[in-house]
Amino acid sequence: MKTNFLLLLVLGLAPACEVQTSYSDLDDYSDHDDYSDHRGDSDSRDRYDRGGPRVIVYEDANFRGQSLTIYLRERLDNLKRVSFDRGMSANDQISSVRVLGGATVMLYDHPHMRGQVLRVTEDISNLDHRMMPDLQIPWNDRISSLRVSGRDSHGSRNSQRPPAVENPDRMIKKAYQDVLDRRADPNGLRYYRGLVIDQGWSDRMVRKHLRDSDEFRGESVDRIIRRAYKDVLNREPDPSGMANYRRLMIHERWSEQQVRDNMRNSPEYRNR
Repeated sequence: MKTNFLLLLVLGLAPACEVQTSYSDLDDYSDHDDYSDHRGDSDSRDRYDRGGPRVIVYEDANFRGQSLTIYLRERLDNLKRVSFDRGMSANDQISSVRVLGGATVMLYDHPHMRGQVLRVTEDISNLDHRMMPDLQIPWNDRISSLRVSGRDSHGSRNSQRPPAVENPDRMIKKAYQDVLDRRADPNGLRYYRGLVIDQGWSDRMVRKHLRDSDEFRGESVDRIIRRAYKDVLNREPDPSGMANYRRLMIHERWSEQQVRDNMRNSPEYRNR
């Protein structure tokens, strides 16, 4: 009798163990495969996230697929070394972006925060609908580095868009004059106006873009240096001086004022 009871007990437990194992396996698949389909709980990492401003980037449009959460003041210099939550490389694989807690994210198409840039302060469900300003191709699957900051200090916490620039044309015209040493042409003014209004570009972003242009690295830099030599040292630049100041302006981001101050501190100027 005892033997029969034990045999029945063992036989009765075996199916229960199999059912429990099957349920656990299904639960694992549900967590990983379906979690990103729900708007409020998109990233499995969010179940443990520390709150505050943060950005979640997704492999697919409409906030689906593998994901990655980036927090305030974090920067990812090279997405080739970064993986989504299930192991796939994130480089050139981002198709949608969720912005939480008043964050701002800067997206770049090259590593180390270089190349084209997109400033994002609200959700983007499909990067196929956002075009790169110079190349006129979508941002979808083009992002190679990014950094997350908080909303501009003078902006509203509840605002879904970056604080509007009061007078974009005036800002752009001054940037042209300061960086390229000329007036803004109508095409350039229209181009940067669209970036300021539609993509939230700041004065700093416009100036950086102008400084990275072929025009700045060529005729603008040379004209600024020649004028500084003429005004400060009362002569034309020598080849070594021109090469040195070109390097400082292009690679070290020196301004015209820094060039002039450096000339005034030179023995040649002091011994005049």
